[in-house]
Amino acid sequence: MTFKLDDDDLNFLKKYIGIAKSNGEFSTEYSIMDDNTIMISNDDWKSFRSDISDLSVMFGMDSEQNNLTDVGRRLVNIYDEIVFQKNKSEAL
Repeated sequence: MTFKLDDDDLNFLKKYIGIAKSNGEFSTEYSIMDDNTIMISNDDWKSFRSDISDLSVMFGMDSEQNNLTDVGRRLVNIYDEIVFQKNKSEAL
């Protein structure tokens, strides 16, 4: 399964995945190709989707955990783009 993101979104996502991995919070195996394509196995889709969603909660909530910050909104938008690409590929 592959997903393509633009440079800014990919670098933004990699930054927060890196922080989460260093804390032991992001477990999905994935590869990033030279053309900004993220590759994961079909078996890891649910885990990857959950990990990406969790990033918006871990890094994108205000201090009361009630509202998304700009970081949270961007992570949600990236999550939505990945889910959109998956759904689009299944419809073909």
